[in-house]
Amino acid sequence: MFPASHAASAVVVNRALLGEHLLVPSVIGALLPDAIDKTLAWVLKVTDSTHHIAHTPLAALGFTILARQCLGDRWSKAFGTAYFAHLVGDEVHHGRVPWFMPLSSRTRRKRGEPHSRLFIALEVPSSMMLLWLTVRECEQRSGRSDVTA
Repeated sequence: MFPASHAASAVVVNRALLGEHLLVPSVIGALLPDAIDKTLAWVLKVTDSTHHIAHTPLAALGFTILARQCLGDRWSKAFGTAYFAHLVGDEVHHGRVPWFMPLSSRTRRKRGEPHSRLFIALEVPSSMMLLWLTVRECEQRSGRSDVTA
């Protein structure tokens, strides 16, 4: 998935599940798995996969606990939900999430195998939803009265 799609889907999921629109922890939680694993693979060259240790539920849980200690309950819930939304999104999109790493060596779909067309079709609308929600929140914060509910 594209980074904007991860961020947009995380914001939408947080809004739907938690009733919250916390943009910062949602975006950080949505992008952190790729920031870690792509750095390990492409920059440091210590792994051969861009979906490695940070793309596991164990990492999501660990970072969410850390976020709770550092940022509090509200932000950590938004962060954790976004992190898990990232993992689910990658699994649906291309099936390359090592869910049980390091306990399992489950083979993942190879590169180039078909993606879920439905999920790809949702990437653009979810990105547009993120843009709309962001503009709406900025308008509400600035106190404009023409903001629709």
